[in-house]
Amino acid sequence: MAKAARGKETLRRIPSVDALLRSAPGRRAAERFGRPLLKWAVQRVLDAARADAARGIAPAEDDILMARSAGLAARTAFGLSPVINATGVILHTGLGRAPLPREAVRAATRAAGGYADLEVERQSGQRGK
Repeated sequence: MAKAARGKETLRRIPSVDALLRSAPGRRAAERFGRPLLKWAVQRVLDAARADAARGIAPAEDDILMARSAGLAARTAFGLSPVINATGVILHTGLGRAPLPREAVRAATRAAGGYADLEVERQSGQRGK
């Protein structure tokens, strides 16, 4: 089979945005994140799958594509997500290094709730070093 024909066949195996949104996982994700955000995420994931297909890389299964879409929607909607560090590495840079002690979290929360004299010398009121 010619390379162009294989590329077209690979592209045909990529589901439509609507097909993923109408799937059971798609409906559940739309309830959680909202259909517009999920649709945006599905479009981004399918764009990447199409780019891979153009290079001859077979697309992932529909459920995997939907999981990637839901993950992108979650990261967009919620930002950082809590995870369990089961790597055995305590200072894992990909997982935010080490958790802060509760008192440090409380102190940071108090400081972030208003203005703080981060770089101001209290006696003079001038910018500090």
